[in-house]
Amino acid sequence: MSLNNLPGAEIILPGLNDIKRGNSHTIGALLVAIAATRLTEAGLDLQKYHLASEPELNLYALLQNEREDAYPYYNALLNSLNSFCNALELIDCGVSNGSQCAGVRGSQNTLTKGEIEKSSSCSPNSDFCRWRFQG
Repeated sequence: MSLNNLPGAEIILPGLNDIKRGNSHTIGALLVAIAATRLTEAGLDLQKYHLASEPELNLYALLQNEREDAYPYYNALLNSLNSFCNALELIDCGVSNGSQCAGVRGSQNTLTKGEIEKSSSCSPNSDFCRWRFQG
């Protein structure tokens, strides 16, 4: 499975690219900042990039400037972010390949390099991905 196929990828992946380019105040970049800990635990390496402070407040303010109905849109974006994180954690855990994981968040990945490359477009040489390999 490719990261592009994860639910919410249409918002989160451009946000990762925005952060990489130094633009930390787009909708996608702010969503990434909101879930930075969770995304890092699932295998995305965000530590070397500048993330916006108080991303929840900044995102809501940005949405209020763009639309009258900011609250429902804000909630929908957070739901998309949560879906993306949940799916990414399942890939990190190896569930997409049929293996089991004791705890999704913070668990050690037990997939081999080949299995990861089959389950995700994220590779060990990617700017954002850092997988823990066994063997």
